[in-house]
Amino acid sequence: MPSLFPPPLAPNIPEAPSLLVTGKYHPSAPIHLALSSHRAIVLSASRSDLVSDLQQFNDAFLNTESGKGSTSELSSRIEIFYPPSPAHLCLLLSLLRVANPEVDATEHTPVPQKTVQPIPPSTIVLHELSRYLWNEENANTSRSSWMLSSYLNLLNRLFLCISNLKKSPLDLPPSLVLFDSKLGQLKLLETNENVLCESLTVIERLFSCVAIFEEDSSYIPSSQSSERDTEEGLRKQVRYYCPHKTGPVEIQIDRWTEMTRDFIHGDRLPERWFKWEQQDP
Repeated sequence: MPSLFPPPLAPNIPEAPSLLVTGKYHPSAPIHLALSSHRAIVLSASRSDLVSDLQQFNDAFLNTESGKGSTSELSSRIEIFYPPSPAHLCLLLSLLRVANPEVDATEHTPVPQKTVQPIPPSTIVLHELSRYLWNEENANTSRSSWMLSSYLNLLNRLFLCISNLKKSPLDLPPSLVLFDSKLGQLKLLETNENVLCESLTVIERLFSCVAIFEEDSSYIPSSQSSERDTEEGLRKQVRYYCPHKTGPVEIQIDRWTEMTRDFIHGDRLPERWFKWEQQDP
């Protein structure tokens, strides 16, 4: 079952056709989700950013298991694309499709072979969609390219693409999981009012389920030194809820401690792993 964490104790995500993941999630979460899915397509704006984030986090499970046969077999079911701009993303979404021998035999326009999937994917993972509309140079501006409307337009194209990634009209489309830690920086100037709209409340309505990564709300911090707190790890939680017109309906909370292991010799970055608490029913 799909999960945002490594096995064997990782909790599964709720069953839902679409999931929005936001907050300070760990950089390896999209990879764990793709590995635990039957067949996944991952879309990310920047290969270098994704790799750099993974290297800095230094997930112990990926370090240990990535070279093993079982993990390599799971990795072979993952397709990763790195469209570098909104225009490239839209072009890729228009080309992605499932192979159909009858249609392909009469197709006159050449289509890049990699965009034609032999079987329908089970999951589409979109990593940091906001990076297409955001950079450090305009971090303190309200350029139109960083408007919520542009973000919603890209999402609409994505949902349209997913609805067509299936063998027949009767099949269910792949599930969609969007990871985005910068939703709070999206801006939308409301009509006739000089105020900014809360982006999450708008975007979450498009998804069946929302996952928010945050500090463990049940944990009372120790009064001891910060050194001891570091030894004890960072207490975190992910809260799942279903958006609803009358308010969110919470369905699941998973809590864990993010542990760190330093290396005595060499200049390797500290490894991180997950120590699980008892899960809420």
